[in-house]
Amino acid sequence: MSSSYIYIAGLPHSGTTLLSLLLGKHPSLVALGEVNLQLRRMRERPADMPASVCGCGSAVTECPLWGPVWQAVSRGADSGADHRLVRGAFASLYGDGAQPVDASKLKEPLFALADAGHRDVRVIHLARDFRSAVASDLARHRRSKNGSRPGWLLGLQFARRWVRENRKIDAALQKTGFPALRLGYEELVLVPRRAWPLMWEFLGLGSAEIPEDIAGSRNHIFVGNLMRGQEAKREVRYDGRWFQRTEWLAPMLMFPSVRRGNRRWVYGNDLVSDSRGCS
Repeated sequence: MSSSYIYIAGLPHSGTTLLSLLLGKHPSLVALGEVNLQLRRMRERPADMPASVCGCGSAVTECPLWGPVWQAVSRGADSGADHRLVRGAFASLYGDGAQPVDASKLKEPLFALADAGHRDVRVIHLARDFRSAVASDLARHRRSKNGSRPGWLLGLQFARRWVRENRKIDAALQKTGFPALRLGYEELVLVPRRAWPLMWEFLGLGSAEIPEDIAGSRNHIFVGNLMRGQEAKREVRYDGRWFQRTEWLAPMLMFPSVRRGNRRWVYGNDLVSDSRGCS
């Protein structure tokens, strides 16, 4: 097994945290969460670090992984060296027996990894069916802003953003040249026994047990999605509430790009058929 840096790219709320924690159940993998976000939190809110608890159970400042990184940051280490600090601390802690899983999602850390000379990066581009994504975005928008804009109009806005951001990830992968596996969230959750062998092969891990929940995942996550601590979310379940929504109809009819994107990013492995007419 060759040691790689595993990066999960995707939009917010597309299942990246879930996937990273599921990967963390493999004996050779460790979930680090959103490395980019956690490094930024160290620099922007240093006073919070002593009270922040890592997924390993230690305070961040005492964590065997993040503690050395925190010490270097506290001494004024340049932010351009952040990823090297994390990889160095990881190698010191785990040696050649484990690989880190970075769920930073965004395209910018991919460029940072490439600029720092890391060539052993393997990327899983995880995308959620745009209809489910639109329904989820709309629900969060209503909760946070209680706006009065019509749902179909918001659906257009959210769908266009879904296409735009996934295209940006595609472009970043082409520019960096990192090997990538496109995976649909629906494939991950609905047909895990077909999806996981694809991932194991892509990651060079051979056959392994298929994780059914996130309980016991080995992780060093201290910022971001708190799924790891929510018992109700430990089991892998598909949220099909979008079946009863219609806000996605307008963008599906008006924008061929969302249908093409769904076929390319979500259902491109032909592991699961889309019975509602978009793949």
